[in-house]
Amino acid sequence: MKEIKRIWVRLLSGHSAEFQPDTKTCLIDQRFLLSEPVEFIASAIIHEGTHGRLLARNIPYSESLRYRVERACLRRELAFAPKVPNGEVVIAQTKAKLGHPPEVFTDEAMLERSHVGEIEAARVAGIPDWIIRVALQVRHIRTKLATSGTEARP
Repeated sequence: MKEIKRIWVRLLSGHSAEFQPDTKTCLIDQRFLLSEPVEFIASAIIHEGTHGRLLARNIPYSESLRYRVERACLRRELAFAPKVPNGEVVIAQTKAKLGHPPEVFTDEAMLERSHVGEIEAARVAGIPDWIIRVALQVRHIRTKLATSGTEARP
């Protein structure tokens, strides 16, 4: 898949895989890589490569298009699944994901999943809970300040 130039494995927060358009990199969460069968890993790479293909065609990952973009990526997974051993398992899981409502892909829902994933990833990385709590408090304060600063402007 020409949209992906490299695959990096690392600890991710909130997703099993991501596409980074600036470097054309597919990032795969190390926990996902170590715990899932190869069919699911290959399917995730197809999914992320589809994000790259859509971005190359100037289809953004904006909130207004996100539901349609994700469905397109899932349909590519479905097309790929029969080509791998145990593809029927991938097909079943992908069809279940196709049933997700559009609300799952709003900015707010994705941000919430990302925050939960960041906490989980921090714990996996061995960061003590007290540091996580402090970091979350600092983020909350920074967000409030940034929000109040923009509201105060004419």
